[in-house]
Amino acid sequence: MRAPTITLVTLPWHALSMPSIQLGTLCAVLGQAGIATEVRSLMLAFMEHCVAETEGRLESERITVADYATVADEYPALGLGDWIFAVPPFRDDAERDGQYVEYLRRLGVPAPVVGKALVMRTLVPGFLERCVEEILAPGPRVVGFTTTFSQNVPSLVLAKLLKERDPRVAIVFGGGNCDGPMGAALHRAFPWVDVVVRGEAERMLPGLVRDLFAGDPVRPAPGLCYREGDRQVVVPQQPATPVTMDDVPMPIMDEYFERLEKTSFAAEIAGRVSVPLETSRGCWWGAKSHCTFCGLNGTSMAFRSKSPGRVVDELAALARRHGRLDFTSVDTILDLEYLREVMPRLRDAGQDLRIYYEVKANLRREQVRVLRDAGVRFLQPGIESLSTPILRLMRKGVTAFQNVRLLKWCAEEGIEVVWNIIYGFPREPEEEYTRMARAIPS
Repeated sequence: MRAPTITLVTLPWHALSMPSIQLGTLCAVLGQAGIATEVRSLMLAFMEHCVAETEGRLESERITVADYATVADEYPALGLGDWIFAVPPFRDDAERDGQYVEYLRRLGVPAPVVGKALVMRTLVPGFLERCVEEILAPGPRVVGFTTTFSQNVPSLVLAKLLKERDPRVAIVFGGGNCDGPMGAALHRAFPWVDVVVRGEAERMLPGLVRDLFAGDPVRPAPGLCYREGDRQVVVPQQPATPVTMDDVPMPIMDEYFERLEKTSFAAEIAGRVSVPLETSRGCWWGAKSHCTFCGLNGTSMAFRSKSPGRVVDELAALARRHGRLDFTSVDTILDLEYLREVMPRLRDAGQDLRIYYEVKANLRREQVRVLRDAGVRFLQPGIESLSTPILRLMRKGVTAFQNVRLLKWCAEEGIEVVWNIIYGFPREPEEEYTRMARAIPS
């Protein structure tokens, strides 16, 4: 008899140019536990479905990689990606759909964007049917969904279809959209979701999957939401001992690269594909002074990082395995010890890496050079403002001078900086925006 399997799924609107590190990590965790696991990067499948179904149509109806990126990156706050997937059996209300389209137009969403969204929406039912067939073909006992940002509705509608087709399949949700009260509310509102995992899953998932395979009652574990008959059980997330980073295995992301290679658009995005890298969790600054606007690390602020040798070895192994030199760190903040122990070793290895990291903006000039020499080509320093009074309101722990100085140094050292200005804080001095507007051209 074939061993029971779990299938892990990520859906739109995950970036096309990056595998899911969540699925890759959990695939490795389950593999270490001897549990047969399959991964499905279904954002690639959706893009391929859209390309195939609109080939030969007028340009205004042809769906491209750029159209996917527009929905994923430019309109998440308007719920555009969720609405595209809000089709039966999740929801069927033509009147409200028309109202939503009119709402988009009133807000000034360009007509071509609305038109492409309407086309994508017509393609979703066929795509979902293909997904159901692909996922159920191997006969999985459990299907797990990772959901962050605009992945809730795509995940919920596919989960409902899977449950309708095979009620024996256990549906498990996890990811950023399931943290804290959100996970409990999602579990309560959508009865076809059997279990929601809130917080870090590495320790609890193997035992949970074995219980579901065996048809046994789910055993309580920190953060789990499940049902006993008609009663919802919500196990508190805290207190829980954070996962030690050196215990987290290197992610297995082969399925993404194998699937991408078979797509018709692989050449189009090949130059942008980046391997996700996780070297730490939590935020050492947030543990001292949580930035007022930040919703990250809400239940897992404790900062932990991988040992320097582990980071260097894992980067080299992932580069060899996937034939890639571009890496995107998913860390909230760089461990400053890495400036002394990791970056010099990466520099001396001479691997010509191109790495993205998030950092605090109070770096020194020599630290910027150390990052550059190690292959860090992109930084997200959380600048957020060029006003010291407003930065104090944010509890950022830096000044406007430090922010501008870092921008200058990065420009001189050839490091690209991703930054923005956040506005609208209570009691912020409005005259600061006039001053910033005058300074920006410099």
